[in-house]
Amino acid sequence: MNNLNISSIGYGLMRVGLALLLAWFGLFKFTPTEAAAIKPLLQFSPFLSWMLPVFGERGASNFIGTFELLTAVLLIAGIWQPMLSLAGSVLGSSIFASTLTFLFTTPGMFQLHDGLWVPDGFLAKDIVLLGFCLYNGAAALASSKLANNPRSQNQPVAETT
Repeated sequence: MNNLNISSIGYGLMRVGLALLLAWFGLFKFTPTEAAAIKPLLQFSPFLSWMLPVFGERGASNFIGTFELLTAVLLIAGIWQPMLSLAGSVLGSSIFASTLTFLFTTPGMFQLHDGLWVPDGFLAKDIVLLGFCLYNGAAALASSKLANNPRSQNQPVAETT
């Protein structure tokens, strides 16, 4: 197996893995347990606190769950249509960028353990997920540009001196 195959397998696993996580988290948002669990995160968020008075606890959780499910579907559909992957990456990036703010806006997100301040691991993982969304979006954009420009596929790259 060459490096290209390993790279393709790894990239595919990241895409499908992220889509599965988003689907599971999205479905869980429709439960009363998760709606109650995310309420404190939303309450202290300068970006998302508006959702509670507008939609209520369950409605806000359902809204976020729908957003996560849509993102998962777009990421999977992006396997065949790069622009859908780009859309999923933009939505995913907005999800993970906003959830990362919870680390700094919600009291108690950093705990002192053995003299070391440790962030909440459930939210800290979103740094990696945000990185993948940004990478995936750039790859989808590049793929779309190549697909829409037939000259770039058959033309040799001009050498500059």
